[in-house]
Amino acid sequence: RLFAAETPEAIAAIACEATREVLGLEVVVVRLAERGGDGLRVAAKTDPVDELMPERSRYGVGESISGAVYEEGSPRISLDLDEERFGEIDSTISLPLGDHGVMSVGSTAADAFDDGDVSLARLLSTTVTAALDRAERETQLRRREAVLESVQGMMFVLDEDRLIDYVST
Repeated sequence: RLFAAETPEAIAAIACEATREVLGLEVVVVRLAERGGDGLRVAAKTDPVDELMPERSRYGVGESISGAVYEEGSPRISLDLDEERFGEIDSTISLPLGDHGVMSVGSTAADAFDDGDVSLARLLSTTVTAALDRAERETQLRRREAVLESVQGMMFVLDEDRLIDYVST
């Protein structure tokens, strides 16, 4: 289902559902990078998030655990959170989703995650990242096809390095 989804929001929702079903963990938030990459917005979350945590719809890059994980590109496991800003959440696994965002899994118990939970969460985040990469490539291809269909005559496209990426005939 992850690879059939067409939008990042749909992929985020499926990732939350899969985390709940595969890992048996109920508190899941997927935050996606905003355009320009200066912040993370909530794209999907499970219902318990609203009940257990204070509302926080956006984090800046480098801000809080999610922002740091996004900025550094490295997972972070926190097993004894004792801060009011996390509400009733005492443990989290926060995983980067490449340049797309962060997936966070939480629990109300301290030291809630074992090595198996962490391994499965990492595997799932890798799969979600691949699905987000695919959706991004397909969106770019659809845009390019739409432009090419609307242009008559010969045209060329340059890539980021200013090399010819495509020439119409």
